[in-house]
This record gives sequence, C-alpha cells and structure tokens, in this order.
Amino acid sequence: QLCFADAQFRFPNAVSLVKKILDYVMENYCDNKLSLKQISEALGVHENYISNLFKTAYGENLSSYVEKLRIEKACELILENQHDLIAVYNGNYDATMHRFGPESIEALSQLRANADAFALFSQLIRRHWQQHNTLVGFAMDHGCHEIDGDLGSHGLDMPEDLNIRHRYMAYPAK
Repeated sequence: QLCFADAQFRFPNAVSLVKKILDYVMENYCDNKLSLKQISEALGVHENYISNLFKTAYGENLSSYVEKLRIEKACELILENQHDLIAVYNGNYDATMHRFGPESIEALSQLRANADAFALFSQLIRRHWQQHNTLVGFAMDHGCHEIDGDLGSHGLDMPEDLNIRHRYMAYPAK
C-alpha cells in the first residue's frame, strides 16, 4: 500500500521523513488541534513538502489518514470495554463548514462521514457492550448560520447558534 519507489524518486530522504511523520501522528493523534502546520513546525519541514510526500507515499492526504486513525482507535477502545466514557471529536465538519459554508457539498460530505463513523461506533457498542446500560450521543456541531460571506461564524450568541441537531441512542443492558 505504501509506494516508496515514487516517493523516494520525488522526495529525498522520503522513507526517513515519512517514518517521522507517522511517529509524530501516532504520538499526537489524540490532540484535536493536530494539523499539518503543527507537524511541519515540529519536524522543521515545509507543510507543502509533507503534504505532497505523504500523499505520494500513501495515496491519501494526511488529514484523511489521521481521521481514519482516530476512528480506528475509537473502535479499539470500544472493543477493549475498559472505559465508562469514550468521547470522540472530529473537527472535519466544523472546519469544512466554516471554510465552504454550512450547507455546502463539502460540509455536508463531512457531516455524512461523521454520521457514518457514529453509526459504526453505535453498532460496535450495541454488540460489545451488552452488559452495560449505554447512552450514545452524537453532537455534530455547536450550531451555525450563514453570515460572514455565507460562511458560519463562531461565538455570536445568536438564536441560530442554538439550532443544533444532536442524536442520542440508549441501549439497555441484556
């Protein structure tokens, strides 16, 4: 799956740098502010170089990789059944919504991805936490309205900010 032949040709020291990127991501994937900029600053390598190298080596962008890793790790936590509370935050919808607008195709695509992840978590919890009374909640964002050039704004304490759709499911112990 990893294509180092092309990456090694296009990027000097590719193998070593990709390993450093992966190590940094594995150490910091729980940080909800983890970003390409943060990785770039930590490794002393330009963001575009990291982005292009990672995409060449893995065939997907770094943020997609981190998102999949977080989902995988959340699933592992569910299957381990060692916690009373698991909170999973994914800022992809929020960031995309504020970049392209709350009802843009891009934002709605990210919302769908979050809903799919929630469905996966809910399914795993239902199967593997049958001995627990369980409440599963899905809060996709803080609310938004189309201002600031039709992009959502933060922190205006407006009624529109309170128009939030949350989903909850309760599973009784068996």
